[in-house]
Amino acid sequence: MPFIDRPRWGAPVTVAIALATAGCASANAPETWQGQHHRGPDPVCQIIDSASDWKRLWTHIDQPAPRGWPEGASAAVWLDQQRPSGGYRMTLERVEDGTAFLRLEAPEGPATTVMTQPWLVVLFPDGDATTAECSGPR
Repeated sequence: MPFIDRPRWGAPVTVAIALATAGCASANAPETWQGQHHRGPDPVCQIIDSASDWKRLWTHIDQPAPRGWPEGASAAVWLDQQRPSGGYRMTLERVEDGTAFLRLEAPEGPATTVMTQPWLVVLFPDGDATTAECSGPR
C-alpha cells in the first residue's frame, strides 16, 4: 500500500532513540525515530517496504530521511491524530509473528498545553515486520 501523500502544515521536532527490542527475530536491532509534530493529513498506522514510500514518509514529517532505505527492509509507521497536550510517548512493544505492536501512552502528571501530533517510525533492516498494530488512548 503506498504511503499517503497529502500535505498539511506542522512544525517538526525529532528525537532519535536507540532501541533494543526483546522478541525481535533479527540480529539487527530496529532503528527508531519519533517526534511531536507531523504534516500527515490523517492518522496512519502501517508498514512501508519501499524506498519511494520511505522518502514520501519523511516529507510528511518535514525532515530529511535520517538514512537511506536498506534493501529488504520494512518500517512500521504511526502518524497519530492531533492531541491536546505534549508528553505522549510512543514505543515499539514487540514484534511477534511479523506484526510490530506499537503503543501510545498518555502523559503522566503535568504536560505542556500545546497541540501535538505524535509520530513514530521504526525501521527493521531485515524486514522483520509485515504488519503494524497501533494501540493507545483515543
